[in-house]
Amino acid sequence: EEKLKSGYKATTSGKDEKLTEALRLFLSILHTIPLVVVESRSEVDEVKELVSIAKEYVLGLKMELKRRQKKDDPVRQQELAAYFTHCNLQLPHLR
Repeated sequence: EEKLKSGYKATTSGKDEKLTEALRLFLSILHTIPLVVVESRSEVDEVKELVSIAKEYVLGLKMELKRRQKKDDPVRQQELAAYFTHCNLQLPHLR
C-alpha cells in the first residue's frame, strides 16, 4: 500500500524523473505480487485489484514517457496521447 501511495504521488508531480520513479514503483509492485500469500477471498480480490491498478499505471507511464521523448514526431505524440486516454488511471493522473 505504501508503494502504491508513493507511485500515485510521483505520478501527480508530472516531472520526467518523478514519472520514471513512479514507473519503477509500479513495476516493483507487479514483481512483488507473485510472492504475496493471501488467506481469504477478500485478500485475493484486493491483490487482483492491485495487479489491475499497477498494470494500468505501468502502461500509461510508459506511453507518457515515450510521448515526451518523441519531440520530433508530432504524429506519434498524438497517437500515444490518444492511447493514454484509454488507460484506467485515477482522474487527476489523466491530465
